Amino acid sequence: MEIRNSLVFKDFAPKKGWIKEAISWREMYQHEAAMRTDELSYEDLNKARKMAYRALYFNPKWWLQNIRHTLRHPEDFPLATKYAVKIVKNYVFHKMTHAH
Repeated sequence: MEIRNSLVFKDFAPKKGWIKEAISWREMYQHEAAMRTDELSYEDLNKARKMAYRALYFNPKWWLQNIRHTLRHPEDFPLATKYAVKIVKNYVFHKMTHAH
């Protein structure tokens, strides 16, 4: 049933105009919506994505959980540091373009 549903969707979404025509699936990043619905435009979905990133990245509880984990598992410090720097760089300097 799941395969049949995905095949129906594969045909249905383009007919509805929900998928961008000039999209390069190989160059796809998380900074731009590739699909929309009748209720949500590409712009609405892009705004929602940015709101979700802000909610996560500016959540002190999330940062504290990650810091605690790194303190309990010092072997993860290099990866955690690299990830934190990437988050700040992507959000602050690149405005979440090509952020994944």
